[in-house]
Amino acid sequence: MGGFGLFPNVAGSSVTNVTSQGYTATWAGFAAAPIGILSLVLSPIMGRNLHRVDPRVLVSFAFIVFAGVNFWNAGFNTDVSFGQLVWPRLVQGIGVATFFVPLISIVLSGLPANHVASASGLSNFFRILGGSFGTSLSITLWDRREILHHSQLTESITAYSPGGAQALDRLQGLGLPQAAALQHLDRTITNQAYMLSTNDLFWLSGWIFLALLILVWLTRPPFTAEPRGAEH
Repeated sequence: MGGFGLFPNVAGSSVTNVTSQGYTATWAGFAAAPIGILSLVLSPIMGRNLHRVDPRVLVSFAFIVFAGVNFWNAGFNTDVSFGQLVWPRLVQGIGVATFFVPLISIVLSGLPANHVASASGLSNFFRILGGSFGTSLSITLWDRREILHHSQLTESITAYSPGGAQALDRLQGLGLPQAAALQHLDRTITNQAYMLSTNDLFWLSGWIFLALLILVWLTRPPFTAEPRGAEH
């Protein structure tokens, strides 16, 4: 999660999802890369036809796509396949294509030509700053939610619970001593806790995107490159 300025980081959330499942950095990149396929194809089309549609409609559509993809990801588990990870990222590319170009149009609309460069630089500054804050906050929340889920899972999975006893018996039946079996069980619980924590972040991200729809419609048209009044 968490840089679209003050918005959650779409690419970051994707990488968080795949790395939490034991993927190497290379395979995490392969799983997240499809985001760029449709965005690369559709972004020029958005730029050529932006004058035909209210940019707020396109940004709202992008937020709905982002929210839907996050809710989709929130249902994953540690057995999710590579293909199941790729499809949401591919769909997410549609949202990326309908987000950046219209957003830039909204941000720079009505500005005199000699102010566009400064406004663009200021927008990029806040985007990077917001992305940095979002990344730090999401990682902190991810770790804390893992601790919470780990403690909840260990309360119900012990050497005296039916499920815990069965798992330990199975591991010891494979030749692991009791200490090694307990360590393996703890690693399994930790992996599941991180998966649940990742799902929590995706649920939160989805609701944040839906909430941001309100901010989009607080902007005022017209969204043009021409100044709204003569500069003095």
